[in-house]
Amino acid sequence: MTLLAVLLAWAYVVLRVAHAYIHLGANRLRQRIPVYFASWGTLLALWITIALRGGPGFLHRALSGFLPDSGHDLCPRIRRDHEEESTPEPLAGLQS
Repeated sequence: MTLLAVLLAWAYVVLRVAHAYIHLGANRLRQRIPVYFASWGTLLALWITIALRGGPGFLHRALSGFLPDSGHDLCPRIRRDHEEESTPEPLAGLQS
């Protein structure tokens, strides 16, 4: 993970703690709403940073477990590369 992503993640945590502190304290919306939207923007920036770092096919890989299998191979190269990486090597000496 990049330094930018780590800094954004910690900024998000700090902003959420600040939001909770305001919410549990005086609960003034004029103070709480800007902190909430700042944390939302920080989280969005974090996800964009992670997506850009993931390279081509990041969204497909991230959502592959949630998308129904329609039988169409929309990303054959990505799927082929992923299958090659995840193919386990047979263990010597084990009988089935």
